[in-house]
Amino acid sequence: MRPERVHLLYWDTQVCQHEVYLEQDLPNLVASTKPAGGGGTMVECVPEFLNKNGIAPQAVIVLTDGYLGGGWGTWTCPVLWTILDNKSARPAHGATIHIKGHEL
Repeated sequence: MRPERVHLLYWDTQVCQHEVYLEQDLPNLVASTKPAGGGGTMVECVPEFLNKNGIAPQAVIVLTDGYLGGGWGTWTCPVLWTILDNKSARPAHGATIHIKGHEL
């Protein structure tokens, strides 16, 4: 799959970093990304940020441990949740993949 644009958001209790990669930038994404944040899980900040900034994704992939400090957020697009080491996490919207830490 070669999306024409990827919005990469780093978040904890708020969106801490927003990076945009165009199709031609994707091969360098891993080397050029600048992770930010690091405490708390308030996933509802992500759809709020998208809405506030006029970003209307076709789909969203959320990487999380699923231990939330709030709710799952209100989404207007399909969401794929990848949840690490938390089988009890059950998002209210979208599809879920549970990942065991040792599988990484």
